[in-house]
Amino acid sequence: MARFVFLFAFLLAALAVPASAVADSLGQTETFFVDKAFDQEGRSQVSATLQKITSKLYFYIEDTWWEKLSLQERNNALSVLSAAAEIFEETTYPKLTKLFGTENLPGIDGDTHITVLVHRMDTTAGGYVRTADGYSKLAVPESNEREMFYFAASKTESPHIDSLFAHEFMHLIQFNQKTRMQGIEEQIWVQEGLAELGPTLAGLEKEFEGSYLQKRVQNFARDPRDPLVEWRDREADYGVASMFFHYLSEQYGTEFLRSFFSSSFIGIEGINKALQSAGAKKTFQDVFTDWTVAVFANDCSLGEAYCYKDANLKEIRVLAFTSFLSPFGDSELRVTNQTKAWAGNWNKISGSKGLLRLTFEGNPAVSFAVPYLLQKAAGDYKLGFLSLNSQQKGTVEVPGFGDAYSAFIILPVVYGNPQNVTPEAMFFFSWTAVTLQNGGSEETPAEIAQLQKLIEDLQRQVAFLQAQLATARGELSCVEFSRNLFFGMTQDPAVSCLQQVLKGQGPLVYPEGLITGNFLVLTREAVVRFQEKYAAEILLPLGLEKGTGYVGPATRAKLNSLLAS
Repeated sequence: MARFVFLFAFLLAALAVPASAVADSLGQTETFFVDKAFDQEGRSQVSATLQKITSKLYFYIEDTWWEKLSLQERNNALSVLSAAAEIFEETTYPKLTKLFGTENLPGIDGDTHITVLVHRMDTTAGGYVRTADGYSKLAVPESNEREMFYFAASKTESPHIDSLFAHEFMHLIQFNQKTRMQGIEEQIWVQEGLAELGPTLAGLEKEFEGSYLQKRVQNFARDPRDPLVEWRDREADYGVASMFFHYLSEQYGTEFLRSFFSSSFIGIEGINKALQSAGAKKTFQDVFTDWTVAVFANDCSLGEAYCYKDANLKEIRVLAFTSFLSPFGDSELRVTNQTKAWAGNWNKISGSKGLLRLTFEGNPAVSFAVPYLLQKAAGDYKLGFLSLNSQQKGTVEVPGFGDAYSAFIILPVVYGNPQNVTPEAMFFFSWTAVTLQNGGSEETPAEIAQLQKLIEDLQRQVAFLQAQLATARGELSCVEFSRNLFFGMTQDPAVSCLQQVLKGQGPLVYPEGLITGNFLVLTREAVVRFQEKYAAEILLPLGLEKGTGYVGPATRAKLNSLLAS
């Protein structure tokens, strides 16, 4: 990850003249500025000593942390860092610099070594880069005046250390090639997406099991609906960025990446310019829409644009929110949802038989793309795109639904300018599914059992919609939490009640304030904050210090006491 400082144009002059080259020596102690947002103790400065020198790297290690280690632990840490340096110098550095160019050489300090500062960080951080370090102290007093990146002391035991080095090194290359040489600053979601490619392009992700890439696939699977261009430095952000940029790399190749990397344009415009240079006939919005299909179907038979070819990514498949239509007679179901720009949405409709008519209505203030997939009886898909009018409305009819096709999947996407994307920028859309049957026949016992199951699913769906409608009207009535709630529950009125209570706790507990009935990442994080807010009543009696995100008896008791008050 990277950290940026606001710079006036005159700061570019501070990049031009490197300091006199004075090599560092083993045992040298320096005081470094660090990012207090990542530091474990919120410090802005750390004292560290140069404990190891290799041909390309200086390893400075935080003194306070180092002094607490036993001799064996110190030797182990140095052994790990030595092995990481060898892979970095023999594999990562030559491959990435061949593709994208080098970091600033000889650099702001006149020394070709890259400084790696190992210090204690927050448990969620693996490393970071401060662009301030690439400027002189005259321009930025908090600069360390080095080509350097920061590495979490706790990650010296991580199997991902080589990939983390590659990720952070990509930030150093980006800073040199774009910020220093061209005077422009790339958008953060792009910087992080490109940095996520570093380990793969360096050839470090050949073994998928336990790899850095597998971790990002898991991050993506937990919250695939996270918007690509809105960066909040969460694991979900990295998961989506990693999967999208791996898709870009596969589809358009290294020449496209190289063109984009060095482009004088940034963000979506930069990607569009690079696509043009590569001779591609698609725009960013086309590519993003194709990607939403690819991560659901991942089926090359639909076309090369709709799958991953990397064996490590061929099993990616997003789970859709599923709605069931009544199996009896003509049926109708209307669902309203909300989304952010450049976020994936996957909604699956099944049940009932006959002619399916689906009508989509989007917010007319923005532009939507609405691809859809028809799932055939054999399990494969047929792809189509809904034609929308200027009011973002469109209809499609599917004969033989329930026979020729077992499900209809709709994948709406909102296009938007990332400069205007804010956490509050939510856009509503709705779809109405209607089935018209041509008459029925005698059902077998097996069919009756299946119909009964569908009825039960429909009843849950109706309860969810009623809760959602009541919420919209401010009428949601929550009397008691009588059962445990947990991550992964969807379309559940009790979850809607939970979200209503969490929202009432204010933005420090549930800043998003969404009432969806779906217990996903944002709700789990809000539950954790709620549990920690009332730790004395919920956590301490259980011997816990941190929230779990699971709504069990202790959490329910507190929720019920709030409802009763």
